[in-house]
Amino acid sequence: MANKFKSANSVKIGKKFRDKRVQMDLSFDRIAEIIYVNKNYLIAIEKGEYSIFPSESFAKAYFKKYAKYLHIDCEFPGVFEKEIEAKNKKTSTKIMFNTFRNMQFPSTNRLNIWMVSGLTLLLIIIIYFFSKNISNKEENVLNENSNEYLEINEYQEDITSQNEENYDFMEDSELQKNDFITLSNVLDISADIPPNINSEEKNMLVLEFIDECWVEVYIEGALIEAKFFKNGDEYSKNINSSFSIVVGNADSVKGTYNSEDIDFITNANRLTRVNTINFLND
Repeated sequence: MANKFKSANSVKIGKKFRDKRVQMDLSFDRIAEIIYVNKNYLIAIEKGEYSIFPSESFAKAYFKKYAKYLHIDCEFPGVFEKEIEAKNKKTSTKIMFNTFRNMQFPSTNRLNIWMVSGLTLLLIIIIYFFSKNISNKEENVLNENSNEYLEINEYQEDITSQNEENYDFMEDSELQKNDFITLSNVLDISADIPPNINSEEKNMLVLEFIDECWVEVYIEGALIEAKFFKNGDEYSKNINSSFSIVVGNADSVKGTYNSEDIDFITNANRLTRVNTINFLND
């Protein structure tokens, strides 16, 4: 195996050292004692083989010291240049590798930027469609409320029409407008109010609904309240004067006045189920 720290030039220069030493009749031991250089280093210089030296700087120092003692003027052989070139090549390769590896970071950063940008865009799109969906739902709710309002208005118009028909029917029937179903006829108002009715229950009108029904309340001929009720609704009002109530669906309401049951069914219109009940208070 070829020694990378030995060359033809180093061997040629080493021969000059050997010839000069022989000419001066000096041994390696003697020279080592004089210049304080290890004998093995002196032998290596004469052989032109520098692998024994720990570094190029050591080899150059001992080479110059030996050459000065022997009075030889020559340049240090470049046996370490190949090693330096190899090291430089290795270092260069490492630098190139590191450079290449470092060059990947901008690409990675760009990839990260693209990913962040893409996620941001996706988030914006999601927020846009979510907001649009909420707006559509709000618009649908408004439309539904509007439709419900229109249906209620139409229903109230139908009820008003039915009420007018009921009044026409009552004009043609045996029961005339001036005839009253007085409280005495319905509840026997001449009787004393039971002692178990407290002051809060006296003259209290209470209605409970089991289905949809509209109600109008008239006090002394004046309409004071008109309202639409649904299943489960309740209505109560304290009325001390004469009044009448009109119910749009006699079968869907139950009630009391002064804690006495009110009959909504008996005199209700057979077709429209509308009933008007009058209460006469002194």
